[in-house]
Amino acid sequence: MLMKFFAPRRKIIAAILATIYILATFGIWLVGIVPYVGTAIFIAGLWIWLAPAIVFEWTGYFRYHEFGGSPTGWQGHLIMFAFYFAIATLISLPFGKKQPKNKS
Repeated sequence: MLMKFFAPRRKIIAAILATIYILATFGIWLVGIVPYVGTAIFIAGLWIWLAPAIVFEWTGYFRYHEFGGSPTGWQGHLIMFAFYFAIATLISLPFGKKQPKNKS
């Protein structure tokens, strides 16, 4: 049942997750090369790391510092992945196959 649900959206979910993680890590390198665009990507990357840290701060798997929150250990990264997997699934819902109407 889950494979049937995720099958038409698998590529879209993977692209969204890759974009989120690339944006979160690529902005640090890009901020020194392209100041204005890199700064915007860097700030967006900080917000990407901060959102799950705010939502799941009660778990203790996130550490706060001057740039917001970051995961500590593999559990924090797993929570981040699950958080953004849920967001990517919600974003990809309109791209699924339309269910045929039952003419009973």
